[in-house]
Amino acid sequence: MNEVKKNFSKWMYWFLLAVAIILVYKFLDNFTAIGNAIGKFVGIISPFLAGTLMAYLLYIPASRIEKKLLKSKKKFFKKRARGLSVFITFTFTILLIILLVNVILPVVTESIVELVNNFQNYWNTTISKLNELPEDSFFKSEKVIETIKEIGDNIKNIDLKKYINPEKITEYVKGALGVASGIFDVFVTIIVSVYILLQRTQIVEFFKNLTMAIFGEKTCKKISEYVHNSNYIFFKFISGQLIDAVVVGILVTVAMSIIGVKYSILLGFIIGLFNIIPYFGAIVAVGLSILITVITGGLSKAFWMALIVIILQQIDSNIINPKIIGDSLEISPLLVIIAVTVGGAYFGVLGMFLAVPVAAVFKIIINDWIEAKKEKICFISEAHEKFYYEKIPKVREADVYHKALCYCLGINEDTRRNVDRIYNFKTGCVKPECLHEGWQTSGSAKVVRMAFNLYCNGTPSVDDEQDTEEQVDECRRYSVEDLFCCCYAPYFWQAIQIRYPEYATYNKNLYAMFGGND
Repeated sequence: MNEVKKNFSKWMYWFLLAVAIILVYKFLDNFTAIGNAIGKFVGIISPFLAGTLMAYLLYIPASRIEKKLLKSKKKFFKKRARGLSVFITFTFTILLIILLVNVILPVVTESIVELVNNFQNYWNTTISKLNELPEDSFFKSEKVIETIKEIGDNIKNIDLKKYINPEKITEYVKGALGVASGIFDVFVTIIVSVYILLQRTQIVEFFKNLTMAIFGEKTCKKISEYVHNSNYIFFKFISGQLIDAVVVGILVTVAMSIIGVKYSILLGFIIGLFNIIPYFGAIVAVGLSILITVITGGLSKAFWMALIVIILQQIDSNIINPKIIGDSLEISPLLVIIAVTVGGAYFGVLGMFLAVPVAAVFKIIINDWIEAKKEKICFISEAHEKFYYEKIPKVREADVYHKALCYCLGINEDTRRNVDRIYNFKTGCVKPECLHEGWQTSGSAKVVRMAFNLYCNGTPSVDDEQDTEEQVDECRRYSVEDLFCCCYAPYFWQAIQIRYPEYATYNKNLYAMFGGND
């Protein structure tokens, strides 16, 4: 019988392998047709994808407005909190888009066009000023002169008006901001985003139940945790960077206007826009702004402009940005640079912008995986596990002493319920007198004694004011028989492993015998 099953499994394996090869061949043979079909399908659902993205970006502001309305004393706002929050969010979003398109972009566009039209004159003036400098000046050195001439020759060969004009700029803006291609697509996008925001509770609950049905409760809980953390990081970073860009842009514009730099609004817009990209964006923006200022205003204006911008960048990086974004990312500058470089190489400007929050999410996942591999703890119940991870952050120091204590006190229901009678989380002192309180059972007393034994490196006295006989009697209760009762023995051993990891894992055979993984 076993031989028949073995042969059946063997033939089934080869059959499935053959089917897989045929399917792969058919896919490759019709790759173009399949690609076109996929592209057509994506084109059809693009308004729905755009609506989902819009709803995702507007979820946080809509949720916060809804919470404010729910706290209102007026029933009108409470009953219609969700609908009003969506309406207010979309209204402000549309107003911001109108402000951007009709006020800021025309000014920026006009400045760019004027700069392009007069660029040759600005360049000739710059060259004339450089020629007037003393012969021993740095800018009169042979290498600098050759570099300037090379730049000038390249600029002369480029017809900037061909590439930069109002029509082209409008096309670029539409291409960057517009996802949908027609009025119908825009309408569908808005409707989809509105319905998602209105029914977000039901949608989240549906996907939660679906995940639980497929992967189980424990995995679903972990996935929900990752999704929550990811959403928090992305929203915190994206909203923070956008607000930071606006603040920096306004500050630069005001500062440049005060010192009389030409195209101050354009420079503020460039620096604010590039400031969205961590590290690299600020460097590129400052370099580009200095070049424009040198050409349009001379070296002195460029010097003061560079000095002010550098000071503002320092204020932004040390005060403004941390206040807005905070420590939500918690990743090193080196990882940020690597993430931005890789993201830019593969996905362009958008990749550079999103690389940082993506790297932060991956860091969380990898750290959790490392911690899971490092610390495999066996719990008696879910309540025990929950208790352990809730209490660890509340102790003074998460060392092996406190970990063993929290683990032990979570084993028994009575000890979990009366934990404040057993241990003082503020002072870090145990309360041995709890062993004589009325709520104690034989099982809970054994749990408490084991916890005290591991935490105090020995047997704590009941009370310093008690007589010697009672203290001795209490010490007798810390025998091996009392501590290692049948029902708690595996978990007491786990507590010992937590308290003495260097000894518990040394003897591999003993470790495996008591339930450890060799």
